[in-house]
Parts: sequence; structure tokens; C-alpha cells
Amino acid sequence: MPSDWPVALAFLLGLLAVFAIAIFVGLRMRRQRTSELLQNVNADTVWNEFSRFSQPPDGTWERNDLLYGIWQDFSATSLGMIIRNGRDSAVARVSYGVTGVDISICENRYKVRLGNNLQGTAVLSQDTGNGAETAGLCTFSRKGWFQNRAVEYSSSDIGVLRISLPWGSPFKSYLATITKDGEPVGKMGTIGRPYFNNGRVLILPAALPEPIRVFVMAWGTGPAGVRYN
Repeated sequence: MPSDWPVALAFLLGLLAVFAIAIFVGLRMRRQRTSELLQNVNADTVWNEFSRFSQPPDGTWERNDLLYGIWQDFSATSLGMIIRNGRDSAVARVSYGVTGVDISICENRYKVRLGNNLQGTAVLSQDTGNGAETAGLCTFSRKGWFQNRAVEYSSSDIGVLRISLPWGSPFKSYLATITKDGEPVGKMGTIGRPYFNNGRVLILPAALPEPIRVFVMAWGTGPAGVRYN
């Protein structure tokens, strides 16, 4: 009835106000937590956490091969991370968008764009800034189903890097092993797992091309795995 409209409108406005306050408070808490992580998490803490969870049979790892990044909001609509190495030096900036990922390494710019969505492919290429097409530097693809799930990064410079994705408990600490020609060459996982996903850690030979290492770090297991599990 018309006489009920003011009450209904007031209720709706009140509900919207509650949601707005909840979002504002949530963002403030998230930014505060991110700020604390950026101050407290460094290469030492990441390496120590990695060493705790890594299993000796998987291989021997070098700290010089370490990359890590903490999730942070660059803006209200842009999520990303600053990637640092084992000496806490910033080596790249990664920003996630609707169409893919933008990567900055020193003065060079790269982009990761989705390919065939049904096959879950993506391609890393250099961003010239003028819209010109450039050759792909590395290709990401998904392989297999269920227990045989895996992702692969393929490049003429490095061959094929494969990351197997077995099913497991979300409450169990897990580091994915990266192999090449069947031999372990690296590791990838989350910082803070299994309790919080605060960022990502990657161990991959520093001798590999830096754009490809950052691509693996940034893309992880694919679009659905940006916050890698």
C-alpha cells in the first residue's frame, strides 16, 4: 500500500547503509593487514616457511632462485603484488585485470592474455605500448583430468615446465613441485598456508629468463588459481 512506501524505503536505505559500512570496514581491515604483512614478511621469513614445508626428496633448493610477493590492492579495482627476490630486492610489479595480467620488469612491459577458454590457455608477450602484435614468449596450458591434472609452461627458451595438481586437503600445507623432463626444478606455493593465503612463493632457477619466471609466479595454475591453493 502507498502508506507503507516510506517504511519500506527507509528499511531499504538502512540495509544499503549497513552493507556500505561493512564493505568500508572490511576494506580498512584488509588494507591494515596487508600493510602489516608488507612490513613483517621478508625473504628470511618466506624462506624459513618454505624450508619447513619442503620435503627433502623433492630436491635441493637455492635461495638465489627465490621469488615472493604479498597480495595487495593497488587501487579499488586492481589486485596485484610486488615480486621480490631472495635479497628482498623488487624485481617486478604484477597487476591483475579482467582480461589478464600486466607485468612490469624494470623498463620492460609484458602482458598475459587469455587464449582458448575451453583449453585454459594463456600467452605471455612483450607489450610494445603501440598495439603492435608481438611473438609469444611463453604459453600456459592445462592438461589432464582429476588425479592427472597438471599445467604446463612452454617456451623455446626453456622447454616445458610442468606442475602436477593432485587433489588434497585445503587444510594441509602443500607446495607444488615444478618439473622439467621429469626432474624437479622448482617449487610453488602460498605464503601463510594452510591458514591464510597472504601471497605466493616460487623457487625456479634464476638462470631462466626473468619474464618467464615472473610469468610462472604471476599466473600460477591459471585464472582460477590466482590465489593459488
